Amino acid sequence: MALADALGLSEDQVKRAMAASPLAGIAGRAFAEGAYFPIRLAAKDVALAAAAASLPIATTVHQRLTVHPEAADEDLSQIVKWSR
Repeated sequence: MALADALGLSEDQVKRAMAASPLAGIAGRAFAEGAYFPIRLAAKDVALAAAAASLPIATTVHQRLTVHPEAADEDLSQIVKWSR
């Protein structure tokens, strides 16, 4: 979404495009309403995976999930807001 913002694309346009792409599953979760999975639990799960094997992408994801500790109890879908 940060890239979309930089390119001047509307959020609605980007959401529709992502929903029709191979990222549909991730996009659906990222923009879901009425679900609740805290960012802190997602960070914990990613940290466990990164500790088990050399997973540079998982390490980067963990860093992004933990860079805003004040968001730890928000739903994972809110990571989009914190990443913009």
